[in-house]
Amino acid sequence: MNIFNLPDLGEGLPDAEIHEWFVKEGDTVTLDQPLVSMETAKAVVDVPCPQGGTIVKLFGNPGDVIKTGEPLVAFAATESPRIDKGTVVGNLEESTDISDDNFTIGTGNTTSQRAKATPAVRLLAKKLGVALNTLNGSGEHGVITREDVQAAANKKHNFLKALKLCGVYAAPCLIA
Repeated sequence: MNIFNLPDLGEGLPDAEIHEWFVKEGDTVTLDQPLVSMETAKAVVDVPCPQGGTIVKLFGNPGDVIKTGEPLVAFAATESPRIDKGTVVGNLEESTDISDDNFTIGTGNTTSQRAKATPAVRLLAKKLGVALNTLNGSGEHGVITREDVQAAANKKHNFLKALKLCGVYAAPCLIA
């Protein structure tokens, strides 16, 4: 018995509601036959069958919310499942014809390189006031990590505290 889990229906949505089943338990189905209509926050999407076989169990009824990756249908397979798993919008054909024109768009030599960091690390650096181009990344292939940014922010904070102590001014005092 093969279990087919709800695939990602697009844009990383966490779940979808069963809108309508096109099959019932005991039905014989074929590859790419529509199984169910799922409603996401953005659209209603028909989910195709990933393999041929007999439907053993439907995991939910119309109106039920199923999380992405959770079981949707159980099959008694008569065909092997699709190797590439496909997508809801179709299959991607592989091409063996690769042409390389050996050209680049834009300037070849740039004087400034963008620091290697993930978007989350860039946001953290912006919030903490740390310039990423001043850091050496300790991550794999020189990628700047959260720890690198936090260490730089702590160093900057301690330096500013020391500056405040150095600049103690004497207040004038009036003697009567």
